[in-house]
Amino acid sequence: MDNNDKKINKISIIIPVYNGANVICDCLSSIAKSVIDVPYEIIVIDDGSTDNTKEIALQFPCVYIKIIKSGVAKARNIGIKKASGDILLFFDADVILKEDTLRNFINHFEKDTDAYIIQGRWEKNYPSSSFSTQFLLLRFAYNFESLFDNEKRLRVAELMTGCLGMRKEVFEHFKGFNESYKFAGGEEFEFGSRLIRKYDIFYYPDISVFHKFGSLLQTAKKVYFRTTNYSMIVFNVAQKGEFVNLTANSAPNRDRNSVIIVFLFMLNIIMFYPSTRVTFLLYIVLSLIYMINVRSFILYLFKEKGLLFALKGGVSDLFITTFKLFGLLKAVTVYYILRQKNYKI
Repeated sequence: MDNNDKKINKISIIIPVYNGANVICDCLSSIAKSVIDVPYEIIVIDDGSTDNTKEIALQFPCVYIKIIKSGVAKARNIGIKKASGDILLFFDADVILKEDTLRNFINHFEKDTDAYIIQGRWEKNYPSSSFSTQFLLLRFAYNFESLFDNEKRLRVAELMTGCLGMRKEVFEHFKGFNESYKFAGGEEFEFGSRLIRKYDIFYYPDISVFHKFGSLLQTAKKVYFRTTNYSMIVFNVAQKGEFVNLTANSAPNRDRNSVIIVFLFMLNIIMFYPSTRVTFLLYIVLSLIYMINVRSFILYLFKEKGLLFALKGGVSDLFITTFKLFGLLKAVTVYYILRQKNYKI
């Protein structure tokens, strides 16, 4: 690693938003409270909101741009073209920055000159009364805490734009997000699959933001769409013979094993319906295997939030995993059976 400092002249903060009147104020307020010694600009790209997002955003010193509803990929690309900073920071409109979020981004970009793409994480201790938010933040935290293992940073393959920083020069080689993706999630996976051919993507454990999730059902639907898009990208890369590891430190073994076990459980139902003694025995075996696979995660939830939360978390984890399986099965059907290799959500 090059230890020479690389001074940042200016940062550009890019925030795409759609009907974010109930969240954009908290996001922009948290930026305004940040104390840094580097000049910065805030660019808010309104992707066709029909609420009063504009009025709220313009209460803060920002560049506000409204476009016809086109999707988050195009919104970000417009922000990139408008940006004048040598570091671009991307945040979702529904996040709240911590006091040190911007400062830590700046410190790492200045000190680690080999870092061109830096990601932050969701802060697990968000003071929310919502079970879904607490559970999903702990689920995310669990997947990464063991991987960091006191390391300064973690190299990953999956690009996440909710709390992301890039050097502007990255976009001299890569022209931005694929605008044919209309559902948020696919465009960041696809862009990441191109970026890792030239750059490393790093998570830093000291960079985080607060993030509030919707209900478990809303999140499960997002997981379904995102899994479909992600799987299509993986299939295309494999088909082209491009040996790029798209799951390095990004798809935990526990999650992959859970998907396989749930699939076998469903296959058992289909193959042996109506129920037989063999079916019942397989149910028991698969259930035990599933419990063994998730035991460390359940213990983690128990340590963090207690027994009742851990039990609810176990059921919720199974619920999310099932939607992930459905997303994967849709991608398999579309790609290998229907031969629609350019399918996007």
